[in-house]
Amino acid sequence: MTDPTDAEFLQLHERILADDPVAPVELAERLLPLLRRRLLAWSATIEDPHVVPSAIGLVVADYLSDPDRFEPGRGGLVAYLAMQVRGDVLNELDARRRRRRHESPVDAPVELESPGRDSTVEEE
Repeated sequence: MTDPTDAEFLQLHERILADDPVAPVELAERLLPLLRRRLLAWSATIEDPHVVPSAIGLVVADYLSDPDRFEPGRGGLVAYLAMQVRGDVLNELDARRRRRRHESPVDAPVELESPGRDSTVEEE
């Protein structure tokens, strides 16, 4: 089976804009495997490649919830969504690195007090 062309995706995009109830399913069936294949080599180069499939799903869902954001005159739908996935993944990984920089390693386990009476509860 050959990959859909940009023209086919443009037709699907137009059907989505026209509220064709079948178009989102058709688009997802054709688009998700294609995006996975196109981003496979790139995802192998990042520190957490498991983030990519999640980002693909979120980006496609975002597109389907607001398809007007896609501007066909600026390029194809697959390239547009792949660029969004890459950006979202890089932003997520950057946010993780920033969080790790602010986290302090624990030298030794910390003992918490044994659970007893909760001092925040007033007795009657």
